[in-house]
Amino acid sequence: MKGDDMGGCVSKQSNSTAFDSLGEGQKALLTKMAFSNALDKYYRGDARVRGIKSRLGHITSEIIESAEPGEAEKKFYQFYNNMLNRMKSGESIMAIEQLINDYTV
Repeated sequence: MKGDDMGGCVSKQSNSTAFDSLGEGQKALLTKMAFSNALDKYYRGDARVRGIKSRLGHITSEIIESAEPGEAEKKFYQFYNNMLNRMKSGESIMAIEQLINDYTV
């Protein structure tokens, strides 16, 4: 059996991702980690990154403790994707910081 054949079998599995199978709270933590990595990647060395990461920690705690953590996690993940696109396009760290500080769960 060739390696290509194995790839065909794997592609026929369900469309769900490992992210989708995570439990409540785990998605928020994973999203926070991805956010932190993106900040390091796009704004390495900027003094504001540490404060932003602290705010992300507070947001993550609020999500986990919220009445509807599943919906809050979904909203946070969508926010992360929006911020990631802004980071990739060269948005200033000050603009990113302001949007994160204004984020509510």
